[in-house]
Amino acid sequence: MFMNKPKDIYNECVGKASLHKNLYHYTNPDALKAILKNHSLRLGCIDSVNDSDENKRITSLWNAKVYVLCFTYELENSPYFFKNYGKIRLEFATEDIKFDKIYSEPELINFFKDFSNDLGGQTNGSHKSYGYVKDWCIYDKILADVYYTDCFNKHIAKNGYELNAGLIKQKSGLDNDGESRNWEMEAETRLRVALRPVGSENVLDEKTNKFYQPKPDFKHMYIRLPIINSISLSPFIPLEERQQIIRILDDYYLFDKLLP
Repeated sequence: MFMNKPKDIYNECVGKASLHKNLYHYTNPDALKAILKNHSLRLGCIDSVNDSDENKRITSLWNAKVYVLCFTYELENSPYFFKNYGKIRLEFATEDIKFDKIYSEPELINFFKDFSNDLGGQTNGSHKSYGYVKDWCIYDKILADVYYTDCFNKHIAKNGYELNAGLIKQKSGLDNDGESRNWEMEAETRLRVALRPVGSENVLDEKTNKFYQPKPDFKHMYIRLPIINSISLSPFIPLEERQQIIRILDDYYLFDKLLP
């Protein structure tokens, strides 16, 4: 028996995220240039997150079909974030983070081409192609806080896999570099998008006569860049790098957003 019902955790995570006035995203100069040039924020596949164990806990049905963009609602631990996630902090009003449309490439934002929503949709048994964006639909997209737990076994289904993929994490663990991390310090809010194929979830490989679950062949998705309320730099950033960032902000008329 679960101590926390999956729907209860889901609703709690979504509800808490809606209460944050501001959300913060940490980045580096090269990523900042891409963000401003493409006027977009990028979601990465959950198999590339820095929690080395996270993707292993997800059932194969959702492995490589969940994409996330990470924010924090916490400023008290800013030295930790500047050290681990980037020397630049972008502040957004939570209400300005719109994800009604998700894009496969940043340049498509200007052409209003996006994935269709297929919540509750039916599979198409005759669909045979899975290598293109058009072969995938959005099954779920939410903005939600991460639920931290001391005992992960409370949230494991009978088949041994995680419920609410990408929303439940151990309070502590190792990152991809093998370093111990207190994940709860991150006070993380995630934009999470889950995809499902237009065709069947299980496809018969005619060569091997075995079934397999198709995966998207793209590693990133994008949302339109929200209004940037303010920009902060790490106090420990070298002068030369600070000047480089200021030049980037000048190019995009954002110097007035930089906090002292």
